[in-house]
Amino acid sequence: MDNAFICVVILVKPYNLIIRVQARPTRGEYVTRTFIKPRIHPPVFRGIHFTPDCVHHLLSGGQCMKECPKQSFGDPSGWRCQLCHSSCQTCHGTGPTECELCLGGTPSLHGQCPQVNSCKANCPMGYYEDMDEGRCGQCHPTCGGCSGPLQDDCESCSTFSPMLFNGACYKDCPTGTYYEAFTCMGCHPHCYSCEGPGRDECQACAVPKYLQNGTCVSECPSGTYTSRQEASGRELGFCLPCDHVCSTCSGASPRDCVTCSTGYLRLLHLCVAHCPTGYWPYEYHISYSWKY
Repeated sequence: MDNAFICVVILVKPYNLIIRVQARPTRGEYVTRTFIKPRIHPPVFRGIHFTPDCVHHLLSGGQCMKECPKQSFGDPSGWRCQLCHSSCQTCHGTGPTECELCLGGTPSLHGQCPQVNSCKANCPMGYYEDMDEGRCGQCHPTCGGCSGPLQDDCESCSTFSPMLFNGACYKDCPTGTYYEAFTCMGCHPHCYSCEGPGRDECQACAVPKYLQNGTCVSECPSGTYTSRQEASGRELGFCLPCDHVCSTCSGASPRDCVTCSTGYLRLLHLCVAHCPTGYWPYEYHISYSWKY
């Protein structure tokens, strides 16, 4: 049998190298020889890499560095560069929930990144199952969860655009919808805008409808007049109250009366409780007679 050799390398500060060679012949005890090489320059000696202590620097792969390389982070407890989790591009720890940026430079979601070249039963929040590619694809930024990459593929919304309607996420619910349980729900068909699903929960009506007590009507009732206002390119209709002296009117002023309320008399364009001097109360009736 050939001799078996065992080399033991010891580095002693300030970098005195001790090489101890042990040989065991075929028979007999170990034979030890020790060689001392003083003050070699770290960290390389004849192809052997050593691990020096780094002062105010980070240790990576046996070398002292000012900054850690990609996919690693500086561990201040040991002044060493530690590898990030394989799903991270940058990180602040070794775990899969301590990513800052994912591979490709996309931000992590709650510290997590989709696993590259790994199989998962379900994609994490913010990603969808791309069955054609066999991977997890990233949702649109407005989506919390989704079925595809487009803006209207959302199934839930992010905190920045929390209101879901027809697969898209909005900061505010669009016109014709109201907000309920993180979703924009459709108003009653008569309503232009609303606060709930009922036909009496309208907030505005589009002409030829007019808003009256939360309902959209075709004609304003007695004691009100029609008013139109433009908003966002649409003409909205409202039933507004007449002055209290008017039974019917064309506007809000007491001079806009068409007929007077009970207890008031018509005087030119006004409705008065008493006729002034020079006038007397006059009531006229129209009667019809029919002859056969």
